[in-house]
Amino acid sequence: MAGLHRDRAVTPSSVSLYAGSRMLREGERIESIAQLLGYASLDSCASALGYDWETGVIA
Repeated sequence: MAGLHRDRAVTPSSVSLYAGSRMLREGERIESIAQLLGYASLDSCASALGYDWETGVIA
C-alpha cells in the first residue's frame, strides 16, 4: 500500500535496519536494539546498522 514493493532496494531486513539505526541515533542502547532485531552478537548488529564502535559514527 505504501508503494515500497516497487523499489528493489527495500527489503524486510532493510526496513528493520532503518528502524534500528534510527533508534540508535535517538539514543537507544545497542543492546536493546540487538535484542529487538534478533541479533545474538552486538558486533554483528552494530555492523549491520553501520555503527562504528570506535568513533560512534552511524553510517
